[in-house]
Amino acid sequence: MILGVETDGVFAQYVRVPVENLLKIPDEVPSEEAALVQPVAVVVHALRRTAFQGGGTAAVLGAGPIGALLAMLAQASGGTTVIVSEPNSFRRSVMEGMGIPAIDPLSEDAVSAALSHLGERDEGFDVVFDAAGSTNSLRQATEMARVGGQVMMVATYHGNPEMGIMTARKREVDMLTTRAHNFDDFRASLNLIASRQLDVRPLITNKIGLDEVPGAFDTLSSGGPMMKVLCQPS
Repeated sequence: MILGVETDGVFAQYVRVPVENLLKIPDEVPSEEAALVQPVAVVVHALRRTAFQGGGTAAVLGAGPIGALLAMLAQASGGTTVIVSEPNSFRRSVMEGMGIPAIDPLSEDAVSAALSHLGERDEGFDVVFDAAGSTNSLRQATEMARVGGQVMMVATYHGNPEMGIMTARKREVDMLTTRAHNFDDFRASLNLIASRQLDVRPLITNKIGLDEVPGAFDTLSSGGPMMKVLCQPS
């Protein structure tokens, strides 16, 4: 059972958590960075379920907080070519500021633009992460994967996405799924943040008070200039 999924989350004054579910945050880790342990645990879990390793290539569709962290973790894990596809210009600028190329799927063909970042001998990406969950993102991810590559479905899909199943079959692409995280992923996540092997600070674009939460949801829903928003009740 996952807290915040099958049981109530933390939009409450008090939350009861089993003591065995707790990790001590080291004194040197600021609370703002500790707040990202959970989303980092999500991407740790997703990456661990793939065969990705140092020297590999990865594409990430969708550069919201989860997609951005996937790209950052793939790069930190030794990825030689890591790119993201993201229609939001603000989020693209955040990724490019960290040295991760970002393509705009609304202004160019996402598949050909992504593949253009690979070397001459690379026919596709080793792993493609779909963190977008749009109608056609899963099909695009399949077309970006190399023969024998992998597509990891990270997003929550609304409706029925186009799978591109015949392309996957012809190229023997493995279609993988992931769901949230486990306790070991939290431990690894905290270690990554504490050691700064994964520097999450650039993703924290907004710090708001409790009364600003509804407006932040509206801004995020409309594609406004936000990445990771931290609420700091006074």
